[in-house]
Amino acid sequence: MNKFVITSVRIRKLEENTSKIVGIASIVINESFLINDIRIIKKDDKMFCGMPSRYLGNHVFKDICNPLNNETRTLIENRILAEYINLQDEKNEV
Repeated sequence: MNKFVITSVRIRKLEENTSKIVGIASIVINESFLINDIRIIKKDDKMFCGMPSRYLGNHVFKDICNPLNNETRTLIENRILAEYINLQDEKNEV
């Protein structure tokens, strides 16, 4: 059982982007812990989130933080992707 609630989600869409990264998200957990630079990735018509990471050189990246179980990953990913899709829908309505 998750002991946290995502209390805030901010999405920054990347327009005219040639990479698979279509946006960057920040989340706040329990109004007290901020996680920045969560990548929103679209690949082969599937979307998922990549946790913040640091480049170590030699094409090696190291995660800075990551969920410890699938339940938590799914909770974070579903909330971020729902916000991203909501932004897309708002843009299409204009």
